[in-house]
Amino acid sequence: MKIDSSLPQVSGLKYIADIDSIAFEWGTLNSFTDIQGYYLYRKTVEDSSYKLIATIPSRFSTHYVDSELTPNTTYLYRIASYNSKGDSSIASEPIKATTQSLAPLSFAQAIGNYPKKIKLLWSPHTDLRVNGYLIQRTTDKDFVDVTVINNRLAAEYIDIGLEDNTQYHYRIFALSGNNVKSQPSELLSAKTKPAPPIPQGVFASFDLPKQVRISWQPSMQKDVVLYRVYRSVLGGISQEQIGEVPVPETSFIDKSEIDGVRYGYYVVAVDKDGLMSNFQKDAIIGGTLPAPEAPKIQSIRFENGKVAINWVAGDERSVQYTINKQEDGFFPKKERFISIPYTYFYDSEVVLGEKYLYNVIALDKNGLESVPSQTVSITLQKD
Repeated sequence: MKIDSSLPQVSGLKYIADIDSIAFEWGTLNSFTDIQGYYLYRKTVEDSSYKLIATIPSRFSTHYVDSELTPNTTYLYRIASYNSKGDSSIASEPIKATTQSLAPLSFAQAIGNYPKKIKLLWSPHTDLRVNGYLIQRTTDKDFVDVTVINNRLAAEYIDIGLEDNTQYHYRIFALSGNNVKSQPSELLSAKTKPAPPIPQGVFASFDLPKQVRISWQPSMQKDVVLYRVYRSVLGGISQEQIGEVPVPETSFIDKSEIDGVRYGYYVVAVDKDGLMSNFQKDAIIGGTLPAPEAPKIQSIRFENGKVAINWVAGDERSVQYTINKQEDGFFPKKERFISIPYTYFYDSEVVLGEKYLYNVIALDKNGLESVPSQTVSITLQKD
């Protein structure tokens, strides 16, 4: 723009600095009817030249506020009048003005060893321009905003939903009414409470009928209050909880009606705050006692008016036997002889000319039954 040296210069430029704004006052030029208003110029100490930041369209104006500035930053200003053609007077001598800054919090603290949470405490900022706080968090190097608290007198925040046994770092900024941030607080660090250790010595039985006994060593962590027992499902890719055992008990019975079935088991510890230990890497395998092996019939014959059957035990667990008998025909008569303590049986309730079918079932001391042996038959000739 054109400089007109005949235009009156502005004198007496004064200022008052705040955090993000600077207010100016200058002497009036309202007696100069050719003056239309004022140009205000600004630069930082690093800038090479001034920039026009405001056109004030009245010669009667004597005040202006430059806002949205950076806290704790030095600026240089000049002001000039301009006429109806837009020509500018020679600018005033530069003045240097520095924005203020909000002091950091005088006291702040992070408290850890809480379950999945960390508590932050601080002293309320004494500057009445403060109307809240910004809390940021990191576990590595990049801070993220956690929350904004809109109250200067607030003095506490609990950060929840955190990972177990993890170190977190925080910084707190005071915020002015224009959301200008103070200098950050000192770095605050705290660690969340670790989950209980994985229970050791987990064992699952194979020798109990219709049930599996899962046992483990008591946890060394004093605030563990219970244990949860899980069983593998969906081919081992998932687990379902099947029981909860209060301290000091260290065993659990999983009942099943299936003989010889196998399951994978996990045991986790739970502390008074509800924190749960990890699952062990691999499931502990246990199972119900299998039924005894089926007997093997060695011979069947008819002698002295009786059918004689001999067999051998399928395994050493067999303690008694059940004999199943059936007549051959459309409506066969069936009989069952139980609690046979030997490996032979004589059946005198037979009729010449009939055909009979037999098989043998073994029972162990727990009453578990084997599958039937092979079925054998005999036909009694009338002659």
